Amino acid sequence: MSDCWISEEIFRKLQSSPDPKAAWRRHLGVWPDWNANGQFANYDVKAGERLNTWAGMASSQTKQGLPEHHLEGGWEQIVFNIPKGDARADTITYFKKNGKKESLGKSLTQAEADALTANMNNRQKTIFFENHLAIREKINHPSISGPFETGWGYTDFDGPGFSGKIGIPALPGQLTNGAAR
Repeated sequence: MSDCWISEEIFRKLQSSPDPKAAWRRHLGVWPDWNANGQFANYDVKAGERLNTWAGMASSQTKQGLPEHHLEGGWEQIVFNIPKGDARADTITYFKKNGKKESLGKSLTQAEADALTANMNNRQKTIFFENHLAIREKINHPSISGPFETGWGYTDFDGPGFSGKIGIPALPGQLTNGAAR
């Protein structure tokens, strides 16, 4: 479960643009290496539910090494999160990255990752999470349905090898049978 969400109005605006994925990247400031996308989830705010959020314009994004390029931002995003310790948080499995090899190492449950990082300082935790790939196995929150296909695909670039490097692996719970709203 990401911290960054958009309203149904912004989603419809994206879907009605000539190139929805390009509009999403440009106006919500999301670089390809941050999120390959391809799927979305719905959060259904129930009547009477209290949900603390921040809503505002996505900021423009620059990237070191790309001084002539930026993503302009400017469309509204909504930010909120469910703490990892909350029983409604996603079930996450962490995989150790094997450098430049196209394989992943031993998997860790959220509890195992929490135990390993419990006594680490912020810098050590940053290094740990940079060296592990977090993959959602299951959405547990009763107000969240999905993921659903965006129809945008999972790659930003054509060419040999890209489709094998960007995408979502087939894991239990990755796709659901829920209905889009």
